Amino acid sequence: MSTINDLLSVAEQIGGITDSNGHFTEGLARRIDETGKKLADLTLSELIPLIDQYREFYNRSLSGSMGNEPLVNANSTKSISIDDMLARQDRERGFELLPLESELLLKRVKDGGHSGQFLADAFISSYRTSTTFDHSLGEIMKLDTEAIRLFHEVLHLRFIKGWSDDTYYDIEQEIKAIVAGGVQ
Repeated sequence: MSTINDLLSVAEQIGGITDSNGHFTEGLARRIDETGKKLADLTLSELIPLIDQYREFYNRSLSGSMGNEPLVNANSTKSISIDDMLARQDRERGFELLPLESELLLKRVKDGGHSGQFLADAFISSYRTSTTFDHSLGEIMKLDTEAIRLFHEVLHLRFIKGWSDDTYYDIEQEIKAIVAGGVQ
């Protein structure tokens, strides 16, 4: 009977990964990779504690508690800065903000086609928040890997340290000229 219970418990823990969000799954995969072993080479007695430990780490980080690291200074009500929080999120969830490759973006817009128009509209909508993005996000399936990466970069324009409104304005003007047929 104990073996049946153990088997069901293991199946539940491993099966539960499919119900987890992508950030958790990606972080767990990184943690497994850090062991230096391929997943197929891990024994159950190695894998199950890894899953448990990462789930505890992940849930603790979501609740704001990182082990012994206090979020609030005892002498202040101020919590961590937004930069520290974003850096922590990047580390914990594997989310990397990429700076805009503006020359590549302009090249892709000049190349035209669906991805050129999609990226042009995405940039203008991201830069000019009063402009709507009249595309279905399902259209991302029509983009190649490079265009998807550029779209990701466009979505995070203002989160990149040192971003410049003047630079983004110049890019916007170039995109508008390209779309209007002014640059070939």
